[in-house]
Amino acid sequence: MEVELEVGEDDGSEVDMTCAMDKLWRRFRSLDVIGKRVLKSRASQSSQRQSQPSQTSKKLKLSKKQPQFILQFPNHIRSYIEDVVNVESDGNCGFRVIASLHGYGEDGWPMVRRELGLEIIDKDRSTLYDKLFSNRLSEAIRA
Repeated sequence: MEVELEVGEDDGSEVDMTCAMDKLWRRFRSLDVIGKRVLKSRASQSSQRQSQPSQTSKKLKLSKKQPQFILQFPNHIRSYIEDVVNVESDGNCGFRVIASLHGYGEDGWPMVRRELGLEIIDKDRSTLYDKLFSNRLSEAIRA
C-alpha cells in the first residue's frame, strides 16, 4: 500500500546526512593538504562499490604464501602471520605499511610520519618515548 506524501513531508524512511556531511566538511577544512588528500581518497573509496578497484591510492600487495618473508621469522611466530604486506622500499616503508593498514593507501605515509612526529614532541607523551629510547629521544628524532 503506497501513500503519496506532500512535498516536504517526512515518512520516516529517509536518513538525514546533513549533520554527518557538515562534520565531514568541517574536518576536511581543518586538515592540511596531505590530510585533505587522504580524506578525499577515503571518501571516494567508500562511495565506490567494493568490486571496483580504487584508482586514488596504491593497493596493498597481500599474499598468503610468500616464504621468502615468512622464513625471516622464528618458527613459533610463523603460524600467527596471516598476511604479508610488501610495500615500496624507499626508507619510508614502515610509514607506508602503517598508512596502508589504516586505510590511507601506501601514499598516505607522509601523514603517518607527521602524526608520529607530533606525538613524539607532545609534552604528555614524550616521557613514554624518553623511556622507550632510554633518554635518547632527541637523538632518535634527528636520525
